[in-house]
Amino acid sequence: MAASQPMLDRALTLHRAGRMAEAERLYQQLLARQPDCVQTLHRYGLLLHAAGQLRAAIDLLRRAVARQPKSAELRNDLAGALAAAGERGAAIAEYQAGLAIAPDLALLHANLAQLHLASGAQAAAHQHLLQASRLAPRDARARLLLGDSFRQRDEGDQALACYQLACQLDPSLAAAWQNLGCLHADQEDFDRAAAALTTAASLSPGSADLLANLAVAQLGAGRVGDALASSRRALAIAPTHANALLTLGNALVEAGRRQEAIRAFDDCSAHHPHQIQSAYNSALAQLSLGEWSGGWEGYELRDGRARPFDPPADLHGRRVLVVAEQGVGSQIMFLSCLSDLLRVARAVTVTCDPRLAPLVQRTYAGAQVAAHQAGTRIEQLAPSFDYVIRLGSLPRRFRNSESDFPRASAHLQPCPKRLRHWRGWLAGLGARVTVGVSWIGGRTPEQRRKRTSPLAQWRPLAQVPGVGMVCLQYGEVGAELATIGADGKITIHRPPGLNPLVDLDDLAALIAALDLVITVDNTTAHLAGAVGVETWTLLPFSADWRWLVDRDDSPWYPRMRLFRQTATGDWSSVVARVQHALSLAATGTPSRLAA
Repeated sequence: MAASQPMLDRALTLHRAGRMAEAERLYQQLLARQPDCVQTLHRYGLLLHAAGQLRAAIDLLRRAVARQPKSAELRNDLAGALAAAGERGAAIAEYQAGLAIAPDLALLHANLAQLHLASGAQAAAHQHLLQASRLAPRDARARLLLGDSFRQRDEGDQALACYQLACQLDPSLAAAWQNLGCLHADQEDFDRAAAALTTAASLSPGSADLLANLAVAQLGAGRVGDALASSRRALAIAPTHANALLTLGNALVEAGRRQEAIRAFDDCSAHHPHQIQSAYNSALAQLSLGEWSGGWEGYELRDGRARPFDPPADLHGRRVLVVAEQGVGSQIMFLSCLSDLLRVARAVTVTCDPRLAPLVQRTYAGAQVAAHQAGTRIEQLAPSFDYVIRLGSLPRRFRNSESDFPRASAHLQPCPKRLRHWRGWLAGLGARVTVGVSWIGGRTPEQRRKRTSPLAQWRPLAQVPGVGMVCLQYGEVGAELATIGADGKITIHRPPGLNPLVDLDDLAALIAALDLVITVDNTTAHLAGAVGVETWTLLPFSADWRWLVDRDDSPWYPRMRLFRQTATGDWSSVVARVQHALSLAATGTPSRLAA
């Protein structure tokens, strides 16, 4: 029996216009007259689905399918309601039934694939999305989902192409711009990420998730002010949004406002107790302010464990295994605590980067040193010891106040033979003051952007009379050295046979033979500080936590002097201050270099 067509047309018009309550009343009247009308059952079911009344929607859509079981459209819409209700198996069955009826309907392939993606059936999802894109090559949503599938498969180039095509096919599709931006962020291309996410935010301004992602991208691109603004826009929509609070804290750190950052991190932790990153970032901010005890406790969260590991109250007479962690620079810094441990423990074994092993064994004769190889299973060693501690956890025991830090100028001893060799080589340069230089720092693109000071900007340092500059920079830097020396007025000497990436023992000996090291924040800074040579470290505006704030010295390295940016990205004023200090130092003897 056909429904009253004028009334049904009126209901559909109201439905499309968003006048849901009026449309619902008409649907109910129609069903009261004709309870088996497929059109009414279908459209009323869709209305209830959109309203979140999933059980009622499923009931109506099932009745419609029962009346018209060969309709692929009805199967698709019933499956959508079942999926929304969490009935994944039933939803998959309906999608498959729809495909049996209409195997070339791209919408069914795309919707089934989306469900497979959500359930982790990636391979099945990918095949359906390839089919959907073949059947409907100009369907932006199918391309978007195919991009998601490629992204899950770690096929970034293919995902990028799909997202870009989806944005071209439907420039109003916010999800395509958002996923394109997030992929760029994953690839650490933060400028493009911020551009795509800005477009997405303009299309969907009420999305706190999107604004929080935009803030992350802006921060990665060094746009601290924009990141602060986007984080706060997200929090205006969702005041306890975890990612927005975390990114707000990170942006405040970059802005040099660490007390405010701590409040943002702690607010995030209060609302999201399982958000370990916020508690860890709060600890780093505390450490940067010299709040040692609280900072070290939170620093125990660095490997993602939800609860800090508590050391035994007394290490006296114990056999202790110290396990290496993090990069070479951090290992060098934390090794300054090893002397404290050796004074109380009965026996100490320490693992470290293989390149550091000769230095550590030479310096700490009372410890057994084992090179930490990739894949080493610490639990295989642990039974031989009373206690196992990570290297970065030693400061929690031995560095809880400024007075706990070492007063000795060095805590690593270079090889005497290599030291004599490099002293002879340096003497042949005929310089009044020999200065080692290193200008590239950071392991990630974001870190390198912050820490690296282009060698071309160091030209004023190389022109100071009486200074002989020596390259300590590892990596492929021949082009930079050639450029700065192209006019024949500047020479930066490259030590013959030195390979800093492989032989840190030899690098340490060369550094110890120099009068001064000028470097950015990198492994060279730590190694120079550890062997006790005068070290001038150039730092970005918001430096790493270990360099603290508002001071020009380092408790970790007594003979280190810090030169900080006064504005983000401004190396020229830093170099000018270093040039002035170097000019003063070069007028006297090397021993008169002052921190």
